[in-house]
Amino acid sequence: MRILCVLLGGGLLWGMYAQDALPPARLNLRVVDAEGQPIPNAQVGALLMDYRRLALAPATEPFWQSTDAAGKCVPQWHQAHEPALREVWYGERRGGVIILVSAAGYQACAIDIGYPAPTDYTVTLAPAQPLEIKLYPAQAPPDDFGTNPPVRELTPLTEQLYRPLGELSVASQAELFQRVDLREDSSETYRYLKLCVGFGIERLSATHYRVWLPLDVQAPLVLCIQRPDWLQGYLARIDQEALTTRRVSFDLPSPGHLKLHIDLSQCSNWKASERRLIVRRTDYASLGVAWGQIFTIDSPTHEFTVMNLAPSQAWQASLHLFAREEFYQGAKPFRILPQETRTVRMRYEPFDPNRYKGTRQITLRLMRRDGKPAANVPLRVEMYIPEYARTVPVARARTDAQGRLRLQNLYELLQPLQDSAETPQYNVYLADEDTYEPIGEFRLVRGDGQQEILIFERLRVGDLAPDVELIDLRTGKTRRLSEFRGRYVLLDFWATWCMPCHRALERLKASWDALDPAQREQIQVVLVSINDDKTGVLEFLKQRGWDTLGELLWAGAGGWRSAVVDAYDVYSIPRYILLAPDGRVAVLNTQEPLEVVLELIQEAKREIGPSNARPN
Repeated sequence: MRILCVLLGGGLLWGMYAQDALPPARLNLRVVDAEGQPIPNAQVGALLMDYRRLALAPATEPFWQSTDAAGKCVPQWHQAHEPALREVWYGERRGGVIILVSAAGYQACAIDIGYPAPTDYTVTLAPAQPLEIKLYPAQAPPDDFGTNPPVRELTPLTEQLYRPLGELSVASQAELFQRVDLREDSSETYRYLKLCVGFGIERLSATHYRVWLPLDVQAPLVLCIQRPDWLQGYLARIDQEALTTRRVSFDLPSPGHLKLHIDLSQCSNWKASERRLIVRRTDYASLGVAWGQIFTIDSPTHEFTVMNLAPSQAWQASLHLFAREEFYQGAKPFRILPQETRTVRMRYEPFDPNRYKGTRQITLRLMRRDGKPAANVPLRVEMYIPEYARTVPVARARTDAQGRLRLQNLYELLQPLQDSAETPQYNVYLADEDTYEPIGEFRLVRGDGQQEILIFERLRVGDLAPDVELIDLRTGKTRRLSEFRGRYVLLDFWATWCMPCHRALERLKASWDALDPAQREQIQVVLVSINDDKTGVLEFLKQRGWDTLGELLWAGAGGWRSAVVDAYDVYSIPRYILLAPDGRVAVLNTQEPLEVVLELIQEAKREIGPSNARPN
């Protein structure tokens, strides 16, 4: 008994000591404008990103606190989550504390803090322009709509995967708030954060809001409403006219409801599997906005009811099943009409490769980069079925003298699907003894008229760069990359909606500005936008000062499907490709600053001699 008391007493002392080992987290925050003047009555709140629990929690209590007349605020932490916050603050737990700062007339700002956390920090808010939003709902919203903080309780991160924080939010392809990253792994934080009520959005009434937007904001924007007891999953576009007039109104519809019947009785590993159901809208994903809910399936047959969904034809229910050697991801589109109750049934069926055999025949033709057929090249063709994450072998053979390979018994879709990522596709690989390299893909739809599929060999260092046509953003005229031969060319593939591209362009601009005139003469920077539409791209570059980097070109309609993207194997952005003066590929993917690129150029010149020097 004495030993037990000693152990218990020692454990209590150790626990008290361990708790007191970390001092309280304290932040002296000061909020000022561009001239350094204090901003009183700015709202300050905080979120706790807790990677140990994979959850998001309110970090301040009350959530919104205010700066004083000197623009100062010392956030008071949420008592229930302060121990975890303290561990994050002092590096004992992975995560971050995201300080949200907002004031009328200024852009909202998010400060992502992790270890080592600052004791004092001054944040400078940039000026903003207002946008008035008025809502005219079919049924009155709850009186407290728009008054709740972005997060009220500990929330699993999985629940936030498909929806922004807050009951009413505004989003765009580009971030509408300032961001300050004080920790290395902060990128995950911002995927959940959009402008919401209290953070860049003022609530004037339950149906009237004022949004503070960057001065260089570009349309389109998206309004999102998510209130389960009233209207959820409502997404609406805010166009350029609204940004010009600084006001927009929306007639909100009566919601509908959804009943889902799930049957997983044929799953052989039911007890050992993880099962998820996702109900989401798919029509605004290209604008950087998604909305959806994730449900856990607790029995082989299960029914769900989802209330108050906004009417739309772009709803989708997707069923996800994860078990050992068994994967399933089935999707079913549906629509919701006002005041209706839609019933959707989904049933899991075990994988059967015979379901993906058809009667279609087609010729595959492999071409070299110089336009000649690639004869006697070993190819492997497989069909990838995303629904089951499985591949089915189709053919393994060499191309004939004309680079052709005949394929038979192919599967084709009855009609195109909206989400191509969930569509079965054929993948083509170069399959010699040393490599198993993907070189192309294609899909077949009944009646598409395809008889021969052309695939080009992958671009390699030393290949002559494809001379594709592009559109000059300044003049609107057609340009060819061959025009720039005679000097080294750095191609930068980017898009306005790509946040990593923005940071890369900032670094590229700083690197370019640091070069002297003689160094700039050695290299031509060519920015290639892969936006679906060129509208607003030139203005986007000018507003940020990136238009001075060099030539500004647009890939043309099609974005990811444009000819230049296919020709240069651009599978992710930002992507940099360095071309030599003779038009051949020098470096396929360089992420180095321009100073290092110039060193590579000088080294290449020493190796190949003066033959590739720029002609007089």
